[in-house]
Amino acid sequence: LAADDTAATAMTPQTEYYVKVTVGDANTLSDLDTVTVYIFYDANVTYAVEDVPGSGNTQTCAILEWTNPNTWTIDPSDSTSWTKETSTVPTLTGASGDFEFNFKPGKVATETTGDAKWHIYVEVDDGTATDTSYQDNRTMNWYGEITVNTATVNWGDVPAGIDFGEDTDSEEGSISVKYLANGDYDEKIAASETWTGAPSGTATIIPGGSPSANEFSLKADDTGTL
Repeated sequence: LAADDTAATAMTPQTEYYVKVTVGDANTLSDLDTVTVYIFYDANVTYAVEDVPGSGNTQTCAILEWTNPNTWTIDPSDSTSWTKETSTVPTLTGASGDFEFNFKPGKVATETTGDAKWHIYVEVDDGTATDTSYQDNRTMNWYGEITVNTATVNWGDVPAGIDFGEDTDSEEGSISVKYLANGDYDEKIAASETWTGAPSGTATIIPGGSPSANEFSLKADDTGTL
């Protein structure tokens, strides 16, 4: 379910959702030991209980658990980008009630493409017996981030007429950019504004890579060797 209580068939990493679990126990809910929710990725598309993972994984599974009387946990832990949010426990003196497990999918929770899906599996344990339920076929939207760790780049003095070259004055290898995504992505690099020469004069950037007088070109390379 989404934050506005509508059914969520598609999820987006870092957006809050919750799983509502309605539980009943003839001895009242205080008899419960745990209520556990598994949210997991399945490349095989069709839900099967044997596909439920045994542990959490930042890319493929989150396990949220309530332990009597009021302990909430998530695996993978809150130290990752999967997070448990403020959740709801019903009155334990009643014979039935709704548990609400609020969470945010992690940044690298795998995007669903093709036939792949995410499923939800629930297990309730009162120490004597267990009961289970599930909902299947949720999707995960694409998510990405770019972090530019190098604010400015300074080549210093670059001799005129120099070509692109490994270990020459044309190379500047101290640039750091971090890409994070939960699915396939392309890297694209472009100049965001005009580059000018200093202290005097103006050099024009030539995207094609064949500059003439008072012109220059740039080549972006994400490997260690040109």
